[in-house]
Amino acid sequence: MKFKKLTAVLLSAAALVSLPFTPALRDDLQNTEVEAATYFDYYYYTTGNPKTTLITYQLDNRSKQAYIYSCTGEESSFSVPTYVNYVSVNYPVIGIRENAFSEYYSLNEVTISSSITIGQHAFQNSNVETVKITGSAGRIDVCERAFEKSALRKFDCSARAIAFQKEAFWQCMSLNTVHFSDNTMMVSLGESLFLKLNNLRNFSIDNENAYVYLAKSTFSQSGINSICLPDTVTHIPEECFYGCIFTSFDLPESVKSIGPKAFQSAMFPSVVKICSGVVSIADDAFADAYGAEAFYIDPSNSWYKTEDGVLYTKDGSKMLAYPREKKDESFTTNARFFPDYVFSNNSYLKHLSLPNYTPYANGGTVIFPRLANLETLDVPSYYSGEQILTFFHNLFPSTKLHMINGRELLYTPSNGKPYILDGYADYFNANFNQFEGNEILNTYVDKLEDYYLNAEILEPGMTDIQKIMHIRKWIMDRVIYDPAVFEDETSRMDGDKVVTDEEKDSRRNHCIGSVLLHQKPVNGRMQGVTVCEGYAQCYTSLLNKAGIEAHTVLADDHAWNLIRLNGQWYHSDICWDDLYIDYAEEYGPHTPFTYCLVPDALINSLEDGHGKKNFWRATYELQKGNDVAVTDNRGMGDVNGDTAFTQEDVTLLRSYIGTTDSRKTVICDLDFDGRVTSADVEILQEYIDNMWKYCATVRIWRYYYYEAH
Repeated sequence: MKFKKLTAVLLSAAALVSLPFTPALRDDLQNTEVEAATYFDYYYYTTGNPKTTLITYQLDNRSKQAYIYSCTGEESSFSVPTYVNYVSVNYPVIGIRENAFSEYYSLNEVTISSSITIGQHAFQNSNVETVKITGSAGRIDVCERAFEKSALRKFDCSARAIAFQKEAFWQCMSLNTVHFSDNTMMVSLGESLFLKLNNLRNFSIDNENAYVYLAKSTFSQSGINSICLPDTVTHIPEECFYGCIFTSFDLPESVKSIGPKAFQSAMFPSVVKICSGVVSIADDAFADAYGAEAFYIDPSNSWYKTEDGVLYTKDGSKMLAYPREKKDESFTTNARFFPDYVFSNNSYLKHLSLPNYTPYANGGTVIFPRLANLETLDVPSYYSGEQILTFFHNLFPSTKLHMINGRELLYTPSNGKPYILDGYADYFNANFNQFEGNEILNTYVDKLEDYYLNAEILEPGMTDIQKIMHIRKWIMDRVIYDPAVFEDETSRMDGDKVVTDEEKDSRRNHCIGSVLLHQKPVNGRMQGVTVCEGYAQCYTSLLNKAGIEAHTVLADDHAWNLIRLNGQWYHSDICWDDLYIDYAEEYGPHTPFTYCLVPDALINSLEDGHGKKNFWRATYELQKGNDVAVTDNRGMGDVNGDTAFTQEDVTLLRSYIGTTDSRKTVICDLDFDGRVTSADVEILQEYIDNMWKYCATVRIWRYYYYEAH
């Protein structure tokens, strides 16, 4: 609405219901440009003394009804009038229009005494703290997000009926008290009405016979700590009390059904009493719930039962809830079916026996997450190892599970290669990422590293630089960068196919196990594959086991290593070095040591995943900008600094034997032992005599020496 001029009259709020207006005054007030249907008139009033608040009413000349259109000013309280009188006609005030009181910062209290609809965003961002609806009000309708982000603290209602639409109190973070009096006969609480309102502590309905309708997520993650509902409530809908923290828990005995996730992740007192007349409980109604030591339902219930605090269907075929705080270390049940999360978060269970376990016919798998201390599992022996791991792979990441049906899954011979039990090995090795975080995988990987270091990589008497180079070469020989990642990225760019997150995660393995376990057919043969973080994490672990300090560097979209050698830090990126070897056609000519033991200056200048703007960090101390790796060893052996390797360099190096000058040591310490000795002279002489024939550039000769020996 656009205004050329506003002419206001001084009124009190109470006088609005009886003050007459002449057509002349109306014409004066209507000296505006009004963008509205022709049957609407707009009237403007000021209240207070002096004139402090402007109220705009929209009058519908067809229905003879009025709406509060806008209100701005400085008064702290406002009473919605029952009607507005114009030309001897009473216009009942039946609504508050959208945004009418939005951002009215002086408003503190609103009183409503008649049936009215409160429009969307009507009090959005206002400072209203108290809403009072008196007993003379018939029906109140509160539209979606009517009080969004307002300062509302108390909502007190005595209307006979009130209905809240979805999210009417959206982000009213100060809301503490909601009260409905004896006069209220019907309350409809909309979807997500009190969602995440953590300060809501007092919710009450005085009339025990009031009809109350609940919706999805009505109290989800709110601060409500007890259920104070009348015995007219028959259904607890989906996620209604999700995540609530109950100090007391008493559902009305009238409740007949409890919907999906109705109490998921809620916290309960030690005993959870379920209504004796309930006939329907969703499989996940109490999923992932906290605090309970036992569930209880009256034995007379025809649909459900509890045994030793565990909730079952009446025939015992399905278990619905196992108390999180039940302290038994061993548990056996003859139930056949187990919904998701039925055992979740119990930290006491060590031994679980399910002799009649049957997977759901729809192909779903049982999920028993976060059983932190579970060690053994017994299921029907007619399932194969692969079937069992398929059914229960979600059980592994957060547990200590190591034994199924009385057999250890992992064997670690004292002088041999560790292995997974026959029947389980193929699935385990092919899907190792599903077991991340479990002690079996951690132990398996740890023992494999020990085995490979001792059996294939290291030899007695190796220097640190030899260990660095041999471990590097072993990893690069074992794996290539996963070609599926290139296919994924290309197909996404071309729009040829959509790759699910699950497929993406299974391809891009970012853990040590990807180097040791992940194999797939590439160019007609089985090939180990990984990605940058797999390279880096495995390199870090093997170096540390070999006694060399190393860290994994993580950047925005890449990973590599920092390695400490004789007191100096160096960057090494074996992923990129390996890419240029394994994908030479795609990446062009490249020496295999371009990113091996290089300084910050080189890494920080690259655009190929390292990036000039890329922030990288290994630890709090080792991060970009801290001058971590400052030594550039590319000039090692060029003792006289003329960019050539000649006999003059050998002669000068010989004169520096035993030097304590750090600059000279960096240039002359060719075997990386921290000293300048005759061994360094021999290495330089061998390069000048022979190695230049095998090394196209002086950049890589020193590495070639260690790999050749």
